[in-house]
Amino acid sequence: MMQKEALISPRWLTKIYVLIDIGCVVSQIIGAVLPASGDPSSIALSKKVLLGGLITQVVALSFFILTCWHAHEQIKRRPDYELPVDPSISWQNHFRALELVTAILILRSVVRAIEFLQGEDGFVASHEVFIYVFDALLVFLIMLVFLILHPGRLIRSARQQSKSRFEIENNILLESRG
Repeated sequence: MMQKEALISPRWLTKIYVLIDIGCVVSQIIGAVLPASGDPSSIALSKKVLLGGLITQVVALSFFILTCWHAHEQIKRRPDYELPVDPSISWQNHFRALELVTAILILRSVVRAIEFLQGEDGFVASHEVFIYVFDALLVFLIMLVFLILHPGRLIRSARQQSKSRFEIENNILLESRG
């Protein structure tokens, strides 16, 4: 993906989202551990920290899905854009899978945030169906999407095609010298 197709430089994209994700996970761990002290102020702080991590995660995932959608649309609009992928692999399906999985993660995070806003006695926390539908089922769907459409195949294809192009260019260069 070239810079003009991306909202964020592809060089920085992974670094930014990994750092945000680590921050969100750490804040959620801190929020889960703080109540162990039994101090009422620590319990109140833990809810705020945990909720802050969940809200940050929703915002980051929302920006990520926007970034994916933007790149997907930019590439679709340029018929001359040559993707380093085997033509038998639908790169658009990989974008759709990534967008779907991100939307599922956003939904899961929003439900978790609502659960923590309502507290332990809230409607979401007191009904098991929310755990099964908005946690277990959604994570299962994410695994199923990536099982059916594993991103490794796309990456492998791009690397093989890149390697083939490099070999062809080297052969042309050697022939022109000889």
